[in-house]
Amino acid sequence: MPRQATFAAEELAEAGCAVVAEEGWSGLTMRAAAARLGVSAMALYRVVPDSGALQRLVAERVGLGLPVPDPPLLAALGSWARAAHDRVRALPGAAAYLLANWTEVPSWLAIVERFLQIAEADGLRDAEAVGTVNAVFAYTLARAQLRDEPSTSRPRQLAPLAADPERFPLIGANIAEFAIAQREKAFAYGLEALLEGLDVRRLRTTLT
Repeated sequence: MPRQATFAAEELAEAGCAVVAEEGWSGLTMRAAAARLGVSAMALYRVVPDSGALQRLVAERVGLGLPVPDPPLLAALGSWARAAHDRVRALPGAAAYLLANWTEVPSWLAIVERFLQIAEADGLRDAEAVGTVNAVFAYTLARAQLRDEPSTSRPRQLAPLAADPERFPLIGANIAEFAIAQREKAFAYGLEALLEGLDVRRLRTTLT
């Protein structure tokens, strides 16, 4: 028999995260979260009114687990991005949800707010500050979303290359990079390149 609903919202959020880790975001239902807690599904309605609220509660918990590092801005963005990428990609489907809904989740708004504060202290204002923060924020979630694809480690056939290798000589020369998607390497390289580019842009902005 299910135990009495003596759990707190934090316990429900953790249970929801566990469900997502095992079953993906689409598996995050009231019934699944209740089963994880050992309570009836009806008991959850004392904490959240519906499944949408449950999703926001779980997303809130994920954001709370990603504190913003100390300045300077680009170092903070880089450290946060690596931690966020690892955390979110461990929860299949969470990245897609956050890309579409982060503005409705207080902890994720707080992350952006804090980065904008650091950006302002670093000499960036308005569109420049927002653009810098959004570039890393969106890149991190988008790359984490790619990890959700079932083809992450599946060898690619590259049939057009096999049929016409002369058309794609550079891809053929770097076949190891394309035969299996290099997701981790691509994220790290892309993040470094992005941060370097933003640093150049920041210097131009603050010097004018």
